[in-house]
Amino acid sequence: MKVSEQQKREVEKLIALMKCDKDFECYKTGFTSLCKARYIDMDLRIECLEKSSQKCGFSRALGHGNYCQCPLRVYAAKKLESFHGDETYINMFGPCRGCSV
Repeated sequence: MKVSEQQKREVEKLIALMKCDKDFECYKTGFTSLCKARYIDMDLRIECLEKSSQKCGFSRALGHGNYCQCPLRVYAAKKLESFHGDETYINMFGPCRGCSV
């Protein structure tokens, strides 16, 4: 996935403010190793579609689903991936290590 210099700076600011049990694998792989997810609404909620989502430290149960609260995953959905309001999968490159426990 192509990341501009501006986006790289924004991501590095996010990384400086958070802890990641998976050592920021998504960033280190150029955001090609992301969990399967689906864009839900204009509030930029993304639903985790991984079978093991309940094992992820960033996953939060809400209703009948699990929602991702990882700042980097949400950033990737908002700034790097093309979804534009539809409820299609926002990334299908395969699970991140956080969801493949």
